[in-house]
Amino acid sequence: MRSELLETTGPEGLSLRVEFLWHFDRYRHVISAALPGRERIPLLESIEGSATEDWPPSPALQSLSFQTFPDSRCVAMLLGKAGRSHWSASVEELPGTGVVVFDVACHVNDRWPYLGSRYRLLGQALTPTSGGKQKTVQVRLPQATVEITTELDQPQYYALSVSGDGELEISAAPENYKQPATVRWNYRIQIHGRDCR
Repeated sequence: MRSELLETTGPEGLSLRVEFLWHFDRYRHVISAALPGRERIPLLESIEGSATEDWPPSPALQSLSFQTFPDSRCVAMLLGKAGRSHWSASVEELPGTGVVVFDVACHVNDRWPYLGSRYRLLGQALTPTSGGKQKTVQVRLPQATVEITTELDQPQYYALSVSGDGELEISAAPENYKQPATVRWNYRIQIHGRDCR
């Protein structure tokens, strides 16, 4: 199985890793955390669709490349297609911060029943919180907290939700767009110590 890694470590030695794994006809990804002196803890796994779905639960991404910038930032760039729609995504690690930023877009020609990113929680508890224009979900770990946050200029266009069966979803609202359109959503995942906030 092909796999590629993107990893960032924060000032407290806490790190986040995004592992991209080839899954049938596309890449899925697993997000995990590492605490000093402990084994890596898997947190979230993207929920993928199949080749027969025009509107999969997560973006259909079939190509992956990496670029490293002079300031040491590493960015994974992904592209893909399903039905008549085209997806793109960038996943960027911010060096020294323990932050990974996801920026996803889909060019759609038709009205869509669902468009977003969906994750399965791997063994921890999600705690939804919200404030202002940001919506946040927390995963509490020994000695650390991981936050998944949407930072949106127009929050009415998006939703972040947690289901009762342990799924996390960042989705775009179709009623707010005219077709054809390029729909974009972004979110960040950050790890920090329990005593930092």
